Amino acid sequence: TGYAVWTLWDHYEATGDEAYLEDIYPSIRAAAEFFVEYRDPSNGLQGRAHEDDNAAYTQTIVGAAPAWLALDCAVRAARELGNLEDAVRFARRRSELGDAIDAELYDADSGGYRKDPDVPRPGGIPVAPFPGIHAKTAWPVCFKPFDDDRMQRHLEAMWEDVSTTFEQPKPDGDG
Repeated sequence: TGYAVWTLWDHYEATGDEAYLEDIYPSIRAAAEFFVEYRDPSNGLQGRAHEDDNAAYTQTIVGAAPAWLALDCAVRAARELGNLEDAVRFARRRSELGDAIDAELYDADSGGYRKDPDVPRPGGIPVAPFPGIHAKTAWPVCFKPFDDDRMQRHLEAMWEDVSTTFEQPKPDGDG
């Protein structure tokens, strides 16, 4: 749902077609209303769900990032169309969710926004082909500006997680 809202908004940004935005705004608004209501009162995050094709109900950056993105796009769409009440309501929830993401899902020790590496997958499929714990929040979420300290640490930690997958095979055939 979050990525659908982003796609609708992204199309408007690319075209500037205000009639299109007016036509699809009810869908953006309905999705944003869902994300306003679908919150965990214990921590301000989105409700638990089957995130990223896992079998368990989880509450990680994998679900939080698209929810935040949808709210961000809904704020911009509402402002563009002059629906200021909607914009304020969606912005309030976006801010609350952003604060919860920073409080609940950022791991200062590892330097990044985490997803749970132990989440069971259907058929025992591993979470990732590398042992990292970091979710890929840089695109298209852009939760924080790229020059933000937390985002820089997160991107560095992500690179540490995946950099070995870019190494060339060793000449002795061991890699």
